[in-house]
Amino acid sequence: MPRTLVCLAVAALLSGTLMLSHAAARLGGDRDTFALESEDRVLFLAIQADYPTLGVEEVARILREDFTFTLVGDSVRSQSNPQRRVWAVRTSDTDATLKDLKRGARKKGLVGERLMASVLATGRDPASNATARGIEGLDERIWAGWVGPNGATLWIFHESRLTLKALEKALAGAKLPSSWHHETFDLSSAAQPAADLAPLTKAAPEKLDLLCATPGEGILALDIYLRNLDTLAIVQQDDKSRLCPDFRGRLIEAVAPGTTGWRVTFAHDGYPFL
Repeated sequence: MPRTLVCLAVAALLSGTLMLSHAAARLGGDRDTFALESEDRVLFLAIQADYPTLGVEEVARILREDFTFTLVGDSVRSQSNPQRRVWAVRTSDTDATLKDLKRGARKKGLVGERLMASVLATGRDPASNATARGIEGLDERIWAGWVGPNGATLWIFHESRLTLKALEKALAGAKLPSSWHHETFDLSSAAQPAADLAPLTKAAPEKLDLLCATPGEGILALDIYLRNLDTLAIVQQDDKSRLCPDFRGRLIEAVAPGTTGWRVTFAHDGYPFL
């Protein structure tokens, strides 16, 4: 059945159930609401270096001081190659950040490039560092795997030239988890009057890697796949940073540019770097 028809069916049959489950999750404290205010993004940078000799802290210093990058959280290490790590960099200008990296990396003894992130659902068998190591060994274009809480998800950081189709084939051939993780994010408007959600609902299938969009009373529930992510948005709450898909850049600015008061509600645990 085409994905659009699936979404219509879900919206018609399950919208009430979805709204109840979202409300219960909020009451239980599993999901929190964040303002989508910042235009900053988080890039995933593959930095290859002689970490055993230089040390991770020295590479972090080079990135902060020599490149003036704003690092987010701790880097993600490769499970199989001690010279490979993935760093998260906060920036308002992704092109300038990448240009600075390309221009100066080799002078500092580093090799750097941009990465994508794709997230697997591990099913009944929790992922482990051994699982991450096995996935890294499938293809040299996979730089690192990061195991989420309780092993329920596995983040794969890979080069853009490794397609999802090729990755799926390699995972299936190695009998490793190959189901893509998806989760629901609720978009809402705090503006007065509240923004119309209908244009976002219509545009979501084109702008996002969407499984389903379910409109409700004042809320647009977006069930999306977390795969081939080239950036994440950064949101703030109580002086703490959280990460989520870039709804402002990919959807809101494309449909309702310049509007404010947008909020996103989601379960924010289980993301790397923070």
